Amino acid sequence: MTSGTRDPESQAELIYSKLAAGEDLTKLYKDKSAVGELVKVFDAARSEKKTRASTVALLASAIRGQMKRGIYISAHLKAGAADVRSTTMSPSEKRLFAEIARDVGWSVIIEATPPHFHLQLE
Repeated sequence: MTSGTRDPESQAELIYSKLAAGEDLTKLYKDKSAVGELVKVFDAARSEKKTRASTVALLASAIRGQMKRGIYISAHLKAGAADVRSTTMSPSEKRLFAEIARDVGWSVIIEATPPHFHLQLE
């Protein structure tokens, strides 16, 4: 396991890394409006040439604001998700892992950056 419950700062770091790598967050997160808010913050900070630390702080502030409104961009923010590294698994191990996780009630998403399984309670 590589990640469990996250605070807004940890989530902001991950959001920053994914956006800086050019990842499309609308493919990962259900709430497209919440994603849009964070992309706006990131883009504005980038156009103002803010540092990574400043941008992450702005993203964390936006995430806290979303949480106050009852919006959770990720289930990690409310102890409802975990990430499991998949890089050392063979293709058959990955299939078996996903099958078992689904059988016990987890939703399974395979993420690419970095490669891992995102397990979420529905």
